[in-house]
Amino acid sequence: RDLSVIDTPPVNRYPVQTYVASENDFLIKDAIYKELTRNGQVFILYNRIETIEKFMNHIQQLVPDARINFAHGQMDKDTLDDIMDDFINNKFDILVCTTIIESGIDIPNVNTLIIHDADRFGLSQLYQIRGRVGRSDKIAYAYLLYEQNKMLNDCGAGARTIQNILSGSSPSIDKIYKIADYFDVSVDYLLGRTDNPDSHKK
Repeated sequence: RDLSVIDTPPVNRYPVQTYVASENDFLIKDAIYKELTRNGQVFILYNRIETIEKFMNHIQQLVPDARINFAHGQMDKDTLDDIMDDFINNKFDILVCTTIIESGIDIPNVNTLIIHDADRFGLSQLYQIRGRVGRSDKIAYAYLLYEQNKMLNDCGAGARTIQNILSGSSPSIDKIYKIADYFDVSVDYLLGRTDNPDSHKK
């Protein structure tokens, strides 16, 4: 069969600026306020239903003037639909949610994505989730966060902490090159050593 391939982005679309970092409140607060100052909205992916409301309350403490809500797949359909409709209509600023946003969500005003425990996801899933932002003519940001001193998975096969990656040990630098290639950014950019995503690509 003939195969159609779309190899150019839509007009006025920009690559999603992707960062991998250890989770800390200052980074989260800063990322949220940067988005809110340009009248945008934020997805925070938190994939633990049993503590999602507690986590939302923590985010509310970090940004007390922001309007925030949460959503997950165990909510009844009407409640979930109402929450998503309110978010689409800009009735609140931040949606703390599970992977229910992974597909079928298109909200052009949401251009910051923060993923809690990003190391729990495979690269393909992270790539899919990251596609929920950057759907307008604004530059979008994705923050892939992991717990400090926690070992990262290489799609289930990781063996070093992020500190090892930064120090350049061989197995871990292979992993970080793989992530950089997958997201089409340079290693230096991925590690925050440069502001140019195209610098020194592998």
